[in-house]
Amino acid sequence: MYHASNFDSDISIEENGLNRSLGTKQYPNHNYPDGIYLFDNLDDAKRYAVIMLDNGDVYEVDIKGLDVQDDPEETKNSWFEGVNSYYTTDVIEPSRINKVEFSEDEKDQIWLSHGN
Repeated sequence: MYHASNFDSDISIEENGLNRSLGTKQYPNHNYPDGIYLFDNLDDAKRYAVIMLDNGDVYEVDIKGLDVQDDPEETKNSWFEGVNSYYTTDVIEPSRINKVEFSEDEKDQIWLSHGN
């Protein structure tokens, strides 16, 4: 699966992995479950990173053995409606995470296409 994160989280993710107790909640005023959010599709994770996180990063995550749940909000009533998203409350160790590189050109194309 794939996780999108703010671009300034690289060092923490490399050192600590993905841990819901570190950092700040992305949307503190929402009642989303507290966890690490994931997408089952790389393109959706990239779109979220570029558009919602203003040029964030994407990580491929090995979820074997983790307790992954459906996102109860499933981005309802948003331009992301219908995207499959999930979450886990498990800590994801750095050894299970690989950063996905994508070019500035690809990011620009994602940004330009979201207005269509």
